[in-house]
Amino acid sequence: MTFILTILIFALIITILVSIHEFGHFAAAKLSGVAVQEFAIGFGPTIFKKHFRGTDYKFNIFPLGGYVQLEGETDASNPHAFRNTKLRIKAFVLMAGIVMNLILAIFLLQIYLGNNGYRFAIPKLVDYQFTNTQFQQSFYPLIVSFVDPEGPSVGKFQENEAIIAANGIEFSSMNEFLQILKDNQNKEIEFQFIDFQSFEISKRNVTLGSADENGSILKVGLVPYDSQSGKKTYFLKYNEGLGAGSSMTYDAFIYQFKALGGIFSNAFSTGNYQEVSNSVGGLPAIGNQVGQLVEFQAYDVLIPLTALFSVNLAMFNILPFPALDGGQLLFAVIEKLRRKKFSDQFLNRINFAGFVLLMSLGLLVTLKDIIQLNWIGSIVEGVKNILGR
Repeated sequence: MTFILTILIFALIITILVSIHEFGHFAAAKLSGVAVQEFAIGFGPTIFKKHFRGTDYKFNIFPLGGYVQLEGETDASNPHAFRNTKLRIKAFVLMAGIVMNLILAIFLLQIYLGNNGYRFAIPKLVDYQFTNTQFQQSFYPLIVSFVDPEGPSVGKFQENEAIIAANGIEFSSMNEFLQILKDNQNKEIEFQFIDFQSFEISKRNVTLGSADENGSILKVGLVPYDSQSGKKTYFLKYNEGLGAGSSMTYDAFIYQFKALGGIFSNAFSTGNYQEVSNSVGGLPAIGNQVGQLVEFQAYDVLIPLTALFSVNLAMFNILPFPALDGGQLLFAVIEKLRRKKFSDQFLNRINFAGFVLLMSLGLLVTLKDIIQLNWIGSIVEGVKNILGR
């Protein structure tokens, strides 16, 4: 049941994100007087079609995205073609999809922040000063998963507490924390904790004992809060009000650009591209995140997750790469500057090459995700559950 629900939610998220994006192009084209030949939700065989005011509206069988077909996107011979419109109209239509994704993110994040005390936690990938916040701190919380009932920490630590500092030191790894304990055996030190519900920080003095034969001092189970990234976490509290969603959308957009820039810059300087590979994920990676939320029934987190995916889609499409909105706008600007249009054949070839390259990279990323995330095994288990075997 979890597998089926994951697939349904995953398909719904992708369809919403792409449909909103394409609706932006559609609405901008209609407002600008550009003829829209098709507006479709989904791909594959058409299950519903209606022609209205010069446009074919379609629902296709595979609900993973959608598309808009404008008149004369690739043919400048038609005087009414999209390619022959003024630069400001091209920019308006091309950027409208990106703007709609950002508007969706603002709407979703405003709802989520308003229902969660305007608090949010996000992995610390780079140093960044978030806007419009009351509180911003980064920690490497260690969650107390259990306390040995016969150990020295009974009554001193509680399960699910999050330790963020010891002896005045904000550690950034499990090893650093354990070293602090080792250096302060048989001494009283101050521990700091963060409350995940309020982000309030509390302190408690605890006298440590000596390490046992296994090297354990506290005899408690400790689990990193963000074991997936292995990094610190930003804890943010935005100022209350209608501007919170806009501020966080802006922050997410700039923060991810800066983080990706840092990752690629570090890879080029060191020659180690492992972090780039780990940071890039395709549809299976998105599906895996959705699956984890479904498994733990954290459905409220689907709202900010969808919002951040929407920001990612906007960020991706604004890149000046052929076949993307940013790439098409770049060629339109170049045409304006050189006062001469590129031939249809040249642009079609460039866009096709860009599309093939993007699809090839997408396929490689997807294969990487399938191998790393063991999606084959998950699909097999899902089929078995459906068939009751």
